[in-house]
Amino acid sequence: MREFEITRARKSDAEALAALEAAQLLILDDLGTECLSPYTASCLYSLVNTRVCRRLPTIYTTNIVRDEDLQRRYTEKLVSRLLGSCEMLAFCGEDIRLQGK
Repeated sequence: MREFEITRARKSDAEALAALEAAQLLILDDLGTECLSPYTASCLYSLVNTRVCRRLPTIYTTNIVRDEDLQRRYTEKLVSRLLGSCEMLAFCGEDIRLQGK
């Protein structure tokens, strides 16, 4: 699976979530831009928690810089797993989409 969106999956939600939980490498791009309903939050927590417990590699990208902003957006349990299982790398520079305008 290259790109995936849980709410638009052709498989059942349970099958789709199981596939994401078992992926050899999962990249969750632009964390913080999703429409965060209680259902989405529950799926995201389940996905992150399962992958952390299984010690499976996961890459998260986000424009959220401060821990406090993560904590305002997500539950304490999810933020704990994100911050406790990751090495944070800050990428600084100009937005390449704005270059050349």
